[in-house]
Amino acid sequence: MTARQQRLNIRNQKIRSDFDRVVEKNPQWRIDACITEVADKWFLSERTIEAILRNEGCYATR
Repeated sequence: MTARQQRLNIRNQKIRSDFDRVVEKNPQWRIDACITEVADKWFLSERTIEAILRNEGCYATR
């Protein structure tokens, strides 16, 4: 595994933990609001955050 791939895997793990933290902190929020909150923090699109959370495509954990 390349160094770049390792950095992306670490980033994706942090995004997943941030999402879990936001959901736990705000249980009344809808999932899309939590995704928007995480996307704003990480400067990524909401679709990218969804793909990371679902382990889709190139964001799948190997």
